[in-house]
Amino acid sequence: MGIDKNPNDYYPTRSKWVRAFYAIVILFGYGFSEAILWILTVIQILSVVFRAEPNKYIYEFSSSLVKWNSSAISFCLWKDDRPPFPFSSWPDGN
Repeated sequence: MGIDKNPNDYYPTRSKWVRAFYAIVILFGYGFSEAILWILTVIQILSVVFRAEPNKYIYEFSSSLVKWNSSAISFCLWKDDRPPFPFSSWPDGN
């Protein structure tokens, strides 16, 4: 009346460990992107206050940062199998 399980099924496969490593690296990048968000927000606020218009370079970069954050969340929560930057190219802002 024993359980007929293969002992090798207990341990995650190598690909799962690699994906877990990728997720941890991406989570560090996600934390870094939060710091970038704070810095760019302050710069953008100052730009609007003193120049009466947003900084166009920050405005253009924001689209790709939003796409990266979305793909990072999707990958870390196993919704998407494609890892984001730095394991693939940086997303286009268009």
